[in-house]
Amino acid sequence: MSQKILVLTLVLLCAALVILASPVMQPAPISAQEGGSTLTPAPSPEIHFGPVVVGLPFSDTFDTTAMNWIASGAWRLDTDFAYDGTGWFVDGSQRNVESFLEYSTMIDLAGTQQGIQLMFRQKGTLPDSDFIAIDLSLTGGETWFMVDMQTGIQTATQTGAQTDAQSNGWQLHVVDLSEYRGQVVRLRFRVFTGVMPAPDEEIQPGLYQIDNVSIQYVAASDPLVAEPLWQGASTLMGLHLVVGSREEPVLDLVKRMRDIGWPVGTIKGTSSTEKLLNEIAEISPETVIVYRSLHTGYGMIDCPNTNNSPVDEARTWMAGIRPYWREVNADYYEVINECLPPLDWLIEFSIETMRIATAQGDCLLLFSFGPGNPELYQFAQLQPVLEYALANPCKPGRYHGIALHAYGIGLSTLVSESGIYLGLRHRLYYADMVPRVPNLTDLPVYLTEAGPGNGSSPFTCDQVTRDVIQYTQQLEYDSYIKGFHLWTVGGAPGRWLDVTPCLPMIGDALVNYYSQKPRPTPSP
Repeated sequence: MSQKILVLTLVLLCAALVILASPVMQPAPISAQEGGSTLTPAPSPEIHFGPVVVGLPFSDTFDTTAMNWIASGAWRLDTDFAYDGTGWFVDGSQRNVESFLEYSTMIDLAGTQQGIQLMFRQKGTLPDSDFIAIDLSLTGGETWFMVDMQTGIQTATQTGAQTDAQSNGWQLHVVDLSEYRGQVVRLRFRVFTGVMPAPDEEIQPGLYQIDNVSIQYVAASDPLVAEPLWQGASTLMGLHLVVGSREEPVLDLVKRMRDIGWPVGTIKGTSSTEKLLNEIAEISPETVIVYRSLHTGYGMIDCPNTNNSPVDEARTWMAGIRPYWREVNADYYEVINECLPPLDWLIEFSIETMRIATAQGDCLLLFSFGPGNPELYQFAQLQPVLEYALANPCKPGRYHGIALHAYGIGLSTLVSESGIYLGLRHRLYYADMVPRVPNLTDLPVYLTEAGPGNGSSPFTCDQVTRDVIQYTQQLEYDSYIKGFHLWTVGGAPGRWLDVTPCLPMIGDALVNYYSQKPRPTPSP
């Protein structure tokens, strides 16, 4: 009897375990066809992993990441309006519209104590009734605040400090985000188009385009060496002369620096400054003279015709400007100005111009890229040009060189305070290229336009002078930089920043600076 009870107990226990292990059966919902109300199963609970956060360095070329951006208003994505690949643009003909382009992921600005800069390519033509803003949010997009605003824009016709139409009108825009280091932010671009300007207004609505957005850490100084290497016997600062340059203040500075044994290192002039350049060469033979003719065989244009064969165009271009070069016995001649042609075309064009110039007994400064140009990968593609220059000196003991332009770009930014991506951009190029072209530092580099702001915004003489000394101190770490040409002396009143009134103060600062430096020991 006890055995039967035990067996029965074990059977019941096993059955209970089977029932507990079986899935719980839910009653089938009653369909409407069967009568009664429909029972809708509860939705499956959503799984939240929390917001995705990206860190620095951050970059987006828009080529494969359109889904990462939330666009509203007039923003459109297209390949026809990009700096390269794919880019976003706003059609400014749609008036009284506020358009937003928001990055869908939060960005962590945490990191070292370096500065942080937002950088992107932009191009456009919008009247002053419109504005372009950069907004940040510290609340995940609930509230926003503006960190940068541009009122109107016209990149396609600006020259000098900005890019010109021949280089497609693209410029690099930089926004300092260092104040928000350590924060996690949302980022958006905002464009507002206002009332339609009158038909006779100079600037009519066009497009606003952006491409290649990045947020990077910025080092105040990132030279290839830890100690200054400058061993020159002249100043690094030079002057950029344009039409309207006054002889007296320029020659006074040249004589003053010559008399203390530290001649002005270099002077650049454009068309209509030939007489003054020749006078400077007589007074101060140590001063390196750079000349660029605004006149070409095609008229007054900056860039050659890329529709032609690069070799044929190089021959035509050189034949057209050489008669103007003969008016100045310059040490170097600039060939083009702030152009961004296809790189394979530019390589062949540059090599042919060097070949022609060497045969004529002339030395060239190549490229003359605008501020913030080119991209690092683009400069790397120019390696064949650099290797040709090293293998083919223009004269005994002298190489063809490189010209770059550097500005603060921001309306109140000194070039010496614009960071590694603008004022010291050459260091990025050389840090990347020197391992591949070890003698690259033998090629001379001149910053043939350099100055505060965008070249036209106003600065006091105190600010300009401080910029000159600070920039001089920074460039002394870069042995391949042979000088910079301070923009600008002369020019139409109100169009560009004319530093002529500042020359006496700059002279005082240079005399004080160099009088405290030991003279370099001559090589045996």
